[in-house]
Amino acid sequence: MGRGGRGGGGGRGRTSNDDRSDSKNPNNPAYWASVENRGDQLNPDHDAYWSSKGTDKTERDEKDKPEK
Repeated sequence: MGRGGRGGGGGRGRTSNDDRSDSKNPNNPAYWASVENRGDQLNPDHDAYWSSKGTDKTERDEKDKPEK
């Protein structure tokens, strides 16, 4: 193929659309990585959940301790 056509490289790298397509395709490992990441961020037992809230699990545990 000539310049600008599909295939053959053409000197262009991957675009953000390529990355998005990968993360939406269940046949691609990037899809499963995004699914796992989403699950981690929605699970209060996982550190990623608390880091997305601007705090960490130890700060939350300190708040939950009863006062002496």
